[in-house]
Amino acid sequence: MGKGRARQSIRAAFFVIAAALAGPAAAQEVGVSVASTEIYADLPFILSVTAKGFEEKPEPTIADLEIPGCKVVFISVSPSVTSFISIFGRRQSERRDVSFVFNYSVTPSKPGSYTVPAIEVSQGPKKATTRPSTFRALEVAETDEMKLILTLPDRPVWVGETFPLTIDWFIRRDVREQAFAIPLFEMEDLVDVSPPPGEPKRAAIDFPAGARVIRLPFERERVPLEGGTFTRFRFRALVTPTRSGTIDLPPGQVVAEIHVGTGRDRFGFASKKYRLAKAVDRPLRLEVRASPEAGRPESFSGAVGTGFGIDVEADRTVVRLGDPVTLVVTIRGDGRLDGLGLPPLDVDGGLSPELFSFPDESPPGEMLDDGGKRFVVSVRVRSERAAEIPALPFSFFNPISGVYQTVRSRPIALAVKSSALVGAKEVVSAATEPETSAPSVKPATDETREIASPTSLVGANLSLSDSEDTLRKTRGIRGVLPFALFLYAAPLLLLGWRTWSLRTRKRRSAAREIRRAGRRCLDAIDEASRVPAPEGAPRIASAMQSLRKLRNLPQEEGQGLLRDLEVAAFDPAAASSPLPDALCNRAREMVRDWSRGPAPAGVRTALLWMPIVGAALMAAPASAEEAQSTAEAYLQGGREAYREAMVEMDRDRRVAGFARAADLFGRVAREYPESPELLADWGCSALGAQDIGGAVLAFRRALRLDPDHPRARKNLAWARDRMPAWVPVPAGSGALDSLHLRVHSLSVPQRIFGGAAGFALVILLVMPWGSHDRLRRRLAILPALVWLGLSLSVVLDPGVARDRVVLRDGATLRSADSVGAPPVLGRPLPAGVEVTAIESRDSWTRIELADGTAGWLSESVLGEVEVSSGSPRP
Repeated sequence: MGKGRARQSIRAAFFVIAAALAGPAAAQEVGVSVASTEIYADLPFILSVTAKGFEEKPEPTIADLEIPGCKVVFISVSPSVTSFISIFGRRQSERRDVSFVFNYSVTPSKPGSYTVPAIEVSQGPKKATTRPSTFRALEVAETDEMKLILTLPDRPVWVGETFPLTIDWFIRRDVREQAFAIPLFEMEDLVDVSPPPGEPKRAAIDFPAGARVIRLPFERERVPLEGGTFTRFRFRALVTPTRSGTIDLPPGQVVAEIHVGTGRDRFGFASKKYRLAKAVDRPLRLEVRASPEAGRPESFSGAVGTGFGIDVEADRTVVRLGDPVTLVVTIRGDGRLDGLGLPPLDVDGGLSPELFSFPDESPPGEMLDDGGKRFVVSVRVRSERAAEIPALPFSFFNPISGVYQTVRSRPIALAVKSSALVGAKEVVSAATEPETSAPSVKPATDETREIASPTSLVGANLSLSDSEDTLRKTRGIRGVLPFALFLYAAPLLLLGWRTWSLRTRKRRSAAREIRRAGRRCLDAIDEASRVPAPEGAPRIASAMQSLRKLRNLPQEEGQGLLRDLEVAAFDPAAASSPLPDALCNRAREMVRDWSRGPAPAGVRTALLWMPIVGAALMAAPASAEEAQSTAEAYLQGGREAYREAMVEMDRDRRVAGFARAADLFGRVAREYPESPELLADWGCSALGAQDIGGAVLAFRRALRLDPDHPRARKNLAWARDRMPAWVPVPAGSGALDSLHLRVHSLSVPQRIFGGAAGFALVILLVMPWGSHDRLRRRLAILPALVWLGLSLSVVLDPGVARDRVVLRDGATLRSADSVGAPPVLGRPLPAGVEVTAIESRDSWTRIELADGTAGWLSESVLGEVEVSSGSPRP
């Protein structure tokens, strides 16, 4: 009884200890880590703050992180929940570990040591604080192999004036992984920076600009410079100051890896060696003046430039009292118009409130393809005394002359009737001026309908991918090419070996017999050194005669040695002694000479190398841990922006949230272009941001990798169904039939790999194995047809290499590669139209619509479906 109670007590104590071990998590902990192995000045790196021991909800709050001497930008926060179940006997306990990772982008300003202060993370009463930590930023050495020169206007500029900033980057050697730091781009509270409109985007590089990235196209040419001949990359950006004052700009710089020589990779192949270096420009100063208050007209709405014009059209000129008149106001000029509003209509001699009623708020404008901006506003006639739409004023500030200037539209005559209905014959179109390019306003019909507002996305699949699948890649052409090459090379090597084996079978059999006879001779010689000469000499002579016969040597060959052996065998003095060592050594040398066969065939060496070469071809490159960490941080930020936009009720903030998500997803997609789930997430974000062109491009790229991707297929069909009726879409009973049939349900990498596998099977079947060869050759017909069909489909079908997507609304399809050429269609193409490129010429591309209509479009409005990793294309 005592022993039983003791065992129960021990068991109870064991369960108490187990429950304590599997109970609540330990106290809260906060730690700091970085993804980079080395940290450099002026180069951003990801700093992560990991908080453990907190509850899953609500999300903990973290104190603002400030590191003296560093620029710190918060990127995202990602929660992680892990569950543990422990079973002891009949008892089960569960433990949940919750952690949050806060990601920051940190850029040290100069080399040296930096201290990360203590960071507090709190969740209600729970708090935890990190210990202060330090890191050291290394200096990147300057080099004479590249230079950077920034050029600003050599005069004071004005608030609201848009001026060009020229960035000249000179390199003398091959470079990679370049990163620019332009201080003016980071001053978002002082200036607004954008790429030049209408510039081709085929060759462009990313520049960080605060919390966003802008892509600047470049011109490339060889130019002489002090120190030799360099390749110059010239970038142009448009800068618009938003505040007055003197801006002292630190030097701009570029950091890149420069080619310094050639080394060997891990497989022993030659590879280029690179060294990190930088080029630094000089400090600059920019003086920004505010436009004067004195003499500012009431019709001034912020336009700054040297020349503007205003055109006004009305949809009718014969109206009844109280009827609405739709005015289309188009403003064009050499200044920036994207943030420009329409001036009040009743100032500086505009519309009279006694004669017209009009909205108090300025209507939203629409940017045109030619750089103008169009406003549509509805006014009503209040008095029969309204004889015309008066000349509407528009004022702007001229930064060159430093004065305000006012331009006016042409007046439009009106006929106002107070009673009888106005007949159709009396209505006169106001679009009589040939120089105005804005179209007349027409009622919406099936023939003129526009794409539905993306804020109403009924029918689209807007779900995001699982975070574990987002970066999962499908093997593109580059990924599958090593496997295909191996499937072509290995069977051919095997066929070569088998052919060589059959053709040399008799010769190799004879060589084996010669080697065996030689070994018998050597054995006889070794034995003769231990037995009396009369017994050992005849054995050596017999074995050597057999070897000479196998080698087809003449009888005279070795006759002297055989004679000496015979003399030694009958020598009475040596009857009890073995053969002399000198005679045995002569016999060994002759046997080795007779046994020496042909050199080993090179085929064997090739076969030994075949698995090594195959492993080298198929070895996947090691992914960069830092790049992976940065991508995951951007993805987390994109998912957060997407979730916030989904629940946002304000339309403008909702669209802005989707646009931020699309920007973050797009950054990652440029580095991971072979991840269909990521591309589909990018497309869904673009749909929410009303970027139909970007959405269609993203879905097409996803379908290039996975033709059966469900979200991409559904959303691309949704976007195509909402194209205007006059826009041709790929024909077929379904929205994606033509795309599905063109790739034959297989992507190009799948067809390349399938063709290679068919070729390997053909070679294996036709290879002479020695039995049932005729049957195997007949069976090889089917894989031969598969190989031929798939290979020809890759060679003859251009696939998606020539596919393009129109990215912006208002793209005019012209009859020649010039902005002055007449349009092919009566209306511009909307964003999201899918076209095929026929040829390229300078900054123009000749394209063809789905119905065969051909014309020229600027390359700046087109996005390519076929891209590669790191590509700068949109």
